[in-house]
Amino acid sequence: AGAAQVLFADASPVAVEFLTRTLRVNALDEQARVVRHDWGEPLPMGPYDLILGGDILYRPACFTALMATIAGSLTPGGCALLSDPRTRLESSLPDLAALHRLHWGSLRCDQTTLVQLVHR
Repeated sequence: AGAAQVLFADASPVAVEFLTRTLRVNALDEQARVVRHDWGEPLPMGPYDLILGGDILYRPACFTALMATIAGSLTPGGCALLSDPRTRLESSLPDLAALHRLHWGSLRCDQTTLVQLVHR
């Protein structure tokens, strides 16, 4: 309905440049923003009701910073939906999410593991 605030965030300058060009070429650069962002800090221009992430649960060294970013970027009751191609995720993730006041839920669907994190 045109009311959504869309932000793309990535740590890679190459990915940020690619997304910026893609939005411009498709005349979508007025509807969305692209920023370079490292895990650990809240996303800029938040908080958000919904965060979508794909294939970001593969590096255990980043899990604490990732959970801090998600928790610091969601509104109370807000939700992050994450997808991951792996069959099994690290067993420490639900406990780590709980430490950041995030309720963890996951299920396997086709070739993807889906994770829902709700900010308490």
